[in-house]
Amino acid sequence: RRLRSKRQLTTSVANIAAILATPTHSAILAATTSAPTFTAHTTHATLTSHTATLNPTCGTSLTTPAAGSSIAAGPTSPAASTARAWLGVCGHKDALRSKVSTATPSQTTVLFLPPGTVYRLNSTQLLLANVSLELRSSGTGAELDGEHRSRIFQLTGASSLTLVNMRLINGGAVAEGGGLLLSDSSNILLINSTVSNCTATSADGLAHGGAVSLFNSSSVSLVSSSVSSCSATTSSGDDDSFGGAFYLHKSCSASLVSSFVSSCTATSSGGLAFGGAFFLLDECSASLVSSSVSSCTVTSSGRDAGGGAFDLYKSSSASLVSSSVSNCTATSSGWYAGGGAFELYQSSSVTLVSSSVSSCT
Repeated sequence: RRLRSKRQLTTSVANIAAILATPTHSAILAATTSAPTFTAHTTHATLTSHTATLNPTCGTSLTTPAAGSSIAAGPTSPAASTARAWLGVCGHKDALRSKVSTATPSQTTVLFLPPGTVYRLNSTQLLLANVSLELRSSGTGAELDGEHRSRIFQLTGASSLTLVNMRLINGGAVAEGGGLLLSDSSNILLINSTVSNCTATSADGLAHGGAVSLFNSSSVSLVSSSVSSCSATTSSGDDDSFGGAFYLHKSCSASLVSSFVSSCTATSSGGLAFGGAFFLLDECSASLVSSSVSSCTVTSSGRDAGGGAFDLYKSSSASLVSSSVSNCTATSSGWYAGGGAFELYQSSSVTLVSSSVSSCT
């Protein structure tokens, strides 16, 4: 069998370990369990009262909090010398889009989205190009809804996105990344967040990454987060479908800590279908710690299907520590089906430490 390459992108190499070690992300990881407090910043408390008003005028600028204060169950705010802009956004897509557009390469823009608010994107994704952005909510969290008419985010130019207490739902895109598309050494970190019901559908012979597609040294990290019910689906001719949840190409990485991937599918009506949960190509890596992949499937009605959970190509690797893979399947009514859990080609590898694989066919 052979892979058919449909596009090529080029960029430099990024290191996910370095991203997670930065002061910003270290602070987030250390403080995600903190209770929200608005005592010292009454403007923040006022904004939460707008949760579902759809008021386009309430995306008000907020005073940068003093060092050591806590906001919206997010990280302890950094020292005043750190370049960060704190903004409040209420429940209107245009207010959110306007504030996202204020992000710059010179500082990390932090947006607080009131819990319970739903932001519908109205057929247009949120685009980040060479910027650093953090979206955070508290309590029940806030929701970004693509309404199956657009993906949620596209990141280019080494952009950085952090999501805390966020739900990304109903993303829909043609060819690449139903929920998220990253290229050019961009990175995304999800904490206490979910990606669900996102779909990449076929164009130009391919559908990649129902939830997330990553290219050229980009990275995705999940901490206490989940990806569920996402799909890469083709419905015509011999179009190929790779990565029901994640598609990684060229030195990209995925890291999951205390997170899970479930009920994701890669389905082709007549072409190749690989990687019900993960598809890794060209020296990419996936690392799972205390995490799980379950009930993911890959199906082809015309050609090969492989890797119900993971499909790895060209010196790619997967490492599972205290993790599990279960109830995943690879099925073909055409040529070949193999690797209900893992399928490996061309010097790829899988390492399992205190982990289990069960009920995969």
